[in-house]
Formats: sequence, structure tokens, C-alpha cells
Amino acid sequence: MGLRGPKSKAELALLQGGIKEMTLVIQRPLPPDYLTSEQREVWRKVLDDLPADWFRDSNLDLLASYCRHVIASRRVAQLIEIEEKSDAFSPSNYDLLLRMQNRESRALATMGTKLRLTQQALVARDKTKPRQTPGKKPWQE
Repeated sequence: MGLRGPKSKAELALLQGGIKEMTLVIQRPLPPDYLTSEQREVWRKVLDDLPADWFRDSNLDLLASYCRHVIASRRVAQLIEIEEKSDAFSPSNYDLLLRMQNRESRALATMGTKLRLTQQALVARDKTKPRQTPGKKPWQE
């Protein structure tokens, strides 16, 4: 019995043409035109850190949104820094900026997990610590 789930592009190429004909070049998707230059840079950094076939076409819009949130998070961090250094420090503005930062952080964490970019998504389940077998509890001895 083989592995479950859809076959990878490399496996399909191997099944169709054999080893002699298997020359599969997977192009990394280019950033969409509607992203800014900063957002495109984030796009490239994310894609360069992962295998070329990591994203399906259906996930590219979510990746674009992730890139937007990265830049928005940086902007909010800059605004927080400006507010902290300001002589006219306003606690209400500062609180607003911290709430904005929290929203961006949550969005990035959620999207990063969904796109399998986070450490949590990359940990192999079989490499985690095994659960302890049931036995006597310390207070039962």
C-alpha cells in the first residue's frame, strides 16, 4: 500500500516517464503585480526558504495576504516606536497602536500556521516525545 494523499509532481513524472525522462523543473511562483516592492521582497524570502513545490496555486492569495500583514506589522511597530519617543506621548494612541500590533501578530500567526510556515507546522509528528505509558502515579507509591 502506498502513501495516502495526492502524488507529488516528482512522483507523477517518475510514473509517467521513468527515470531517464525525469527532468522536472519547478518554477517558483512570481509575486503578484498588486503587491508593493516591500511585499514582493517578503514573498521572495518566504519562497526561497521552502521547497519550490511547497505552495499550490490555490494558496497563493493567502501567501499574498501574509506578505501584506508582514509589512503592516512593521509599519505598526514603527508607529509604536515613534509614539514611545514622542514628547506628546498619548496613552490612548499608544493603546490603540498596541491593539493594532496584536491584531497583526494574530493574523500572521494564523496565516503562518495555515501556510505551514511556522515551526509548529514543520515538526514531524513521529519525532515528538513519546507519551509516558500509564503506570503508578507518584502519589500511589
